[in-house]
Amino acid sequence: MNAASVVGALGLAALGGPATQLLGMPWPTVGLLVALGALLSLDDTAWGQTWLGQPLPAGLLAGLVCGDPQAGVAVGLPFQLVTLGNLPVGQSFTGEKVSATIAGVGSAVLASPAPVALAGLGGEARGLTGWLLLGVCLLSLAGNKIVQLERGTHFAWMLEGHRTLWDGRVERFARLQMRCLLTTALRGAVMTAAALLLLAGFWLPLYQQLPDRATRACALLPLLAPPMAVAAVGDLLGWRHSWRWIASGLVAGLLLAWRW
Repeated sequence: MNAASVVGALGLAALGGPATQLLGMPWPTVGLLVALGALLSLDDTAWGQTWLGQPLPAGLLAGLVCGDPQAGVAVGLPFQLVTLGNLPVGQSFTGEKVSATIAGVGSAVLASPAPVALAGLGGEARGLTGWLLLGVCLLSLAGNKIVQLERGTHFAWMLEGHRTLWDGRVERFARLQMRCLLTTALRGAVMTAAALLLLAGFWLPLYQQLPDRATRACALLPLLAPPMAVAAVGDLLGWRHSWRWIASGLVAGLLLAWRW
Protein backbone atom coordinates (compact mmCIF):
# COMPACT_ATOMS: atom_id res chain seq x y z
CA MET A 1 0.00 0.00 0.00
CA ASN A 2 1.50 3.31 -1.07
CA ALA A 3 1.50 6.56 0.90
CA ALA A 4 -1.43 8.02 -1.05
CA SER A 5 -3.59 4.99 -0.19
CA VAL A 6 -2.70 5.29 3.49
CA VAL A 7 -3.56 8.99 3.53
CA GLY A 8 -6.86 8.29 1.75
CA ALA A 9 -7.78 5.52 4.18
CA LEU A 10 -6.98 7.74 7.15
CA GLY A 11 -9.09 10.53 5.65
CA LEU A 12 -12.09 8.25 5.18
CA ALA A 13 -11.70 6.89 8.69
CA ALA A 14 -11.64 10.41 10.10
CA LEU A 15 -14.67 11.49 8.12
CA GLY A 16 -16.58 8.31 8.88
CA GLY A 17 -20.29 8.83 8.32
CA PRO A 18 -19.94 11.98 6.19
CA ALA A 19 -17.62 10.22 3.75
CA THR A 20 -20.01 7.29 3.48
CA GLN A 21 -22.91 9.65 2.82
CA LEU A 22 -21.10 11.52 0.06
CA LEU A 23 -19.73 8.35 -1.54
CA GLY A 24 -23.32 7.14 -1.89
CA MET A 25 -24.39 10.27 -3.77
CA PRO A 26 -24.43 10.61 -7.56
CA TRP A 27 -21.24 12.57 -8.16
CA PRO A 28 -22.38 14.27 -11.40
CA THR A 29 -25.32 15.75 -9.50
CA VAL A 30 -23.06 16.81 -6.63
CA GLY A 31 -20.77 18.49 -9.16
CA LEU A 32 -23.71 20.35 -10.68
CA LEU A 33 -24.82 21.52 -7.23
CA VAL A 34 -21.31 22.80 -6.46
CA ALA A 35 -21.22 24.61 -9.82
CA LEU A 36 -24.65 26.08 -9.10
CA GLY A 37 -23.36 27.33 -5.75
CA ALA A 38 -20.44 29.06 -7.48
CA LEU A 39 -22.69 30.68 -10.10
CA LEU A 40 -25.37 31.88 -7.69
CA SER A 41 -22.74 33.23 -5.27
CA LEU A 42 -21.59 35.48 -8.11
CA ASP A 43 -25.18 36.58 -8.65
CA ASP A 44 -25.49 37.82 -5.07
CA THR A 45 -23.36 40.94 -5.54
CA ALA A 46 -20.68 40.51 -8.18
CA TRP A 47 -22.47 39.66 -11.42
CA GLY A 48 -26.00 39.75 -12.77
CA GLN A 49 -27.86 40.40 -9.52
CA THR A 50 -30.97 38.61 -10.78
CA TRP A 51 -31.92 37.50 -7.24
CA LEU A 52 -31.77 33.89 -8.34
CA GLY A 53 -29.44 33.46 -5.38
CA GLN A 54 -32.31 34.10 -2.96
CA PRO A 55 -33.44 30.98 -1.05
CA LEU A 56 -36.66 30.27 -2.96
CA PRO A 57 -35.27 30.42 -6.54
CA ALA A 58 -31.98 28.84 -5.43
CA GLY A 59 -33.87 26.02 -3.73
CA LEU A 60 -36.04 25.49 -6.80
CA LEU A 61 -32.99 25.40 -9.09
CA ALA A 62 -31.22 22.96 -6.76
CA GLY A 63 -34.35 20.81 -6.69
CA LEU A 64 -34.46 20.75 -10.48
CA VAL A 65 -30.80 19.69 -10.58
CA CYS A 66 -31.55 16.89 -8.10
CA GLY A 67 -34.74 15.86 -9.91
CA ASP A 68 -37.04 16.90 -7.05
CA PRO A 69 -38.23 20.53 -7.41
CA GLN A 70 -40.86 19.94 -4.72
CA ALA A 71 -38.12 19.37 -2.15
CA GLY A 72 -36.41 22.52 -3.42
CA VAL A 73 -39.51 24.57 -2.69
CA ALA A 74 -40.02 22.80 0.68
CA VAL A 75 -36.56 23.99 1.79
CA GLY A 76 -36.32 27.29 -0.07
CA LEU A 77 -39.74 28.76 0.72
CA PRO A 78 -39.58 28.71 4.55
CA PHE A 79 -35.95 29.87 4.47
CA GLN A 80 -36.97 32.71 2.14
CA LEU A 81 -39.74 33.73 4.55
CA VAL A 82 -37.39 33.63 7.55
CA THR A 83 -34.85 35.87 5.77
CA LEU A 84 -37.36 38.19 4.10
CA GLY A 85 -36.07 41.16 6.08
CA ASN A 86 -32.49 40.44 5.03
CA LEU A 87 -32.58 41.34 1.33
CA PRO A 88 -29.68 42.94 -0.60
CA VAL A 89 -31.59 46.11 -1.45
CA GLY A 90 -29.35 49.13 -1.07
CA GLN A 91 -27.73 47.72 2.04
CA SER A 92 -25.37 45.03 3.24
CA PHE A 93 -27.01 41.72 4.07
CA THR A 94 -26.10 39.17 6.72
CA GLY A 95 -25.34 35.51 6.18
CA GLU A 96 -24.48 33.28 3.24
CA LYS A 97 -27.75 31.90 1.94
CA VAL A 98 -26.74 30.37 -1.40
CA SER A 99 -24.56 27.47 -0.26
CA ALA A 100 -26.79 26.71 2.75
CA THR A 101 -29.93 26.52 0.59
CA ILE A 102 -28.38 24.38 -2.15
CA ALA A 103 -26.79 22.03 0.39
CA GLY A 104 -30.09 21.75 2.26
CA VAL A 105 -31.92 20.66 -0.87
CA GLY A 106 -29.10 18.42 -2.06
CA SER A 107 -28.72 16.61 1.25
CA ALA A 108 -32.49 16.10 1.57
CA VAL A 109 -32.77 14.54 -1.88
CA LEU A 110 -29.43 12.77 -2.35
CA ALA A 111 -28.45 11.62 1.14
CA SER A 112 -28.29 7.86 1.60
CA PRO A 113 -30.33 6.47 3.22
CA ALA A 114 -32.82 9.00 1.87
CA PRO A 115 -34.92 10.83 4.47
CA VAL A 116 -38.69 10.96 4.33
CA ALA A 117 -40.35 13.33 1.90
CA LEU A 118 -40.18 16.93 3.02
CA ALA A 119 -43.42 18.09 1.45
CA GLY A 120 -46.61 17.45 3.36
CA LEU A 121 -48.48 18.41 6.50
CA GLY A 122 -47.72 15.33 8.56
CA GLY A 123 -45.76 15.67 11.76
CA GLU A 124 -42.78 13.64 10.53
CA ALA A 125 -42.47 15.66 7.31
CA ARG A 126 -42.76 18.97 9.15
CA GLY A 127 -40.32 17.82 11.82
CA LEU A 128 -37.66 16.91 9.27
CA THR A 129 -38.29 20.14 7.36
CA GLY A 130 -37.93 22.13 10.56
CA TRP A 131 -34.72 20.33 11.52
CA LEU A 132 -33.29 20.90 8.05
CA LEU A 133 -34.38 24.55 8.13
CA LEU A 134 -32.57 24.98 11.45
CA GLY A 135 -29.39 23.50 9.98
CA VAL A 136 -29.64 25.72 6.90
CA CYS A 137 -30.07 28.83 9.06
CA LEU A 138 -27.07 27.92 11.23
CA LEU A 139 -24.90 27.33 8.16
CA SER A 140 -26.00 30.65 6.71
CA LEU A 141 -25.02 32.50 9.87
CA ALA A 142 -21.72 30.62 10.10
CA GLY A 143 -20.88 31.61 6.52
CA ASN A 144 -21.34 35.32 7.21
CA LYS A 145 -17.82 35.71 8.60
CA ILE A 146 -16.34 34.10 5.49
CA VAL A 147 -18.32 36.44 3.22
CA GLN A 148 -17.15 39.47 5.21
CA LEU A 149 -13.55 38.27 5.00
CA GLU A 150 -13.89 37.84 1.25
CA ARG A 151 -15.30 41.35 0.84
CA GLY A 152 -12.46 42.79 2.89
CA THR A 153 -10.00 41.01 0.61
CA HIS A 154 -11.76 42.41 -2.46
CA PHE A 155 -11.51 45.90 -1.01
CA ALA A 156 -7.80 45.53 -0.41
CA TRP A 157 -7.29 44.31 -3.97
CA MET A 158 -9.33 47.10 -5.50
CA LEU A 159 -7.15 49.66 -3.72
CA GLU A 160 -4.47 48.59 -6.19
CA GLY A 161 -6.64 50.20 -8.85
CA HIS A 162 -5.57 53.62 -7.56
CA ARG A 163 -2.21 52.99 -9.19
CA THR A 164 -3.95 53.30 -12.54
CA LEU A 165 -4.38 57.02 -11.85
CA TRP A 166 -0.61 57.30 -12.01
CA ASP A 167 0.46 54.92 -14.76
CA GLY A 168 -2.72 54.80 -16.88
CA ARG A 169 -2.81 50.99 -17.15
CA VAL A 170 -6.56 50.46 -17.46
CA GLU A 171 -6.16 46.70 -17.98
CA ARG A 172 -5.30 46.46 -14.29
CA PHE A 173 -8.99 47.00 -13.46
CA ALA A 174 -10.00 44.05 -15.65
CA ARG A 175 -7.48 41.77 -13.92
CA LEU A 176 -8.59 42.87 -10.47
CA GLN A 177 -12.25 42.36 -11.33
CA MET A 178 -11.57 38.88 -12.70
CA ARG A 179 -9.61 38.01 -9.57
CA CYS A 180 -12.53 39.08 -7.38
CA LEU A 181 -15.04 37.14 -9.48
CA LEU A 182 -12.97 33.96 -9.38
CA THR A 183 -12.55 34.29 -5.62
CA THR A 184 -16.29 34.65 -5.11
CA ALA A 185 -17.03 31.66 -7.35
CA LEU A 186 -14.44 29.54 -5.54
CA ARG A 187 -15.88 30.53 -2.16
CA GLY A 188 -19.37 29.57 -3.31
CA ALA A 189 -18.23 26.20 -4.63
CA VAL A 190 -16.19 25.29 -1.54
CA MET A 191 -18.88 26.40 0.89
CA THR A 192 -21.56 24.48 -1.00
CA ALA A 193 -19.48 21.29 -0.92
CA ALA A 194 -18.66 21.75 2.77
CA ALA A 195 -22.29 22.49 3.69
CA LEU A 196 -23.45 19.43 1.74
CA LEU A 197 -20.94 17.31 3.64
CA LEU A 198 -22.09 18.63 7.02
CA LEU A 199 -25.82 18.33 6.37
CA ALA A 200 -25.71 14.91 4.70
CA GLY A 201 -23.10 13.41 6.99
CA PHE A 202 -23.94 14.88 10.37
CA TRP A 203 -27.11 16.94 10.54
CA LEU A 204 -29.74 14.76 8.86
CA PRO A 205 -28.60 11.46 10.49
CA LEU A 206 -28.75 13.25 13.85
CA TYR A 207 -32.49 13.83 13.38
CA GLN A 208 -33.16 10.12 13.88
CA GLN A 209 -31.54 10.35 17.33
CA LEU A 210 -33.64 13.27 18.58
CA PRO A 211 -36.18 12.64 21.36
CA ASP A 212 -39.85 12.93 20.49
CA ARG A 213 -40.17 16.27 22.23
CA ALA A 214 -37.41 17.74 20.07
CA THR A 215 -38.93 16.43 16.84
CA ARG A 216 -42.29 17.93 17.82
CA ALA A 217 -40.57 21.25 18.46
CA CYS A 218 -38.90 21.03 15.03
CA ALA A 219 -42.31 20.49 13.47
CA LEU A 220 -43.32 23.97 14.67
CA LEU A 221 -40.47 25.77 12.92
CA PRO A 222 -41.92 25.72 9.36
CA LEU A 223 -45.22 27.02 10.75
CA LEU A 224 -43.44 30.01 12.29
CA ALA A 225 -41.90 31.11 8.98
CA PRO A 226 -44.95 33.07 7.66
CA PRO A 227 -45.50 35.21 10.80
CA MET A 228 -41.74 35.84 11.00
CA ALA A 229 -41.87 37.08 7.41
CA VAL A 230 -44.74 39.44 8.25
CA ALA A 231 -42.84 40.67 11.31
CA ALA A 232 -39.71 41.27 9.21
CA VAL A 233 -41.65 43.28 6.64
CA GLY A 234 -43.37 45.18 9.43
CA ASP A 235 -39.99 46.03 10.93
CA LEU A 236 -38.74 47.29 7.55
CA LEU A 237 -41.85 49.47 7.21
CA GLY A 238 -41.42 50.90 10.70
CA TRP A 239 -44.25 49.04 12.37
CA ARG A 240 -43.97 48.44 16.10
CA HIS A 241 -44.52 45.39 18.26
CA SER A 242 -43.45 42.89 15.60
CA TRP A 243 -43.22 40.34 18.37
CA ARG A 244 -47.02 40.14 18.32
CA TRP A 245 -46.89 38.63 14.84
CA ILE A 246 -44.41 36.02 16.02
CA ALA A 247 -46.54 35.22 19.06
CA SER A 248 -49.61 34.90 16.86
CA GLY A 249 -47.68 32.59 14.57
CA LEU A 250 -46.64 30.47 17.53
CA VAL A 251 -50.27 30.10 18.61
CA ALA A 252 -51.30 29.24 15.05
CA GLY A 253 -48.44 26.75 14.82
CA LEU A 254 -49.49 25.05 18.02
CA LEU A 255 -53.06 24.76 16.77
CA LEU A 256 -51.92 23.34 13.44
CA ALA A 257 -49.56 20.91 15.15
CA TRP A 258 -52.40 19.72 17.38
CA ARG A 259 -54.73 19.37 14.36
CA TRP A 260 -52.28 17.27 12.32
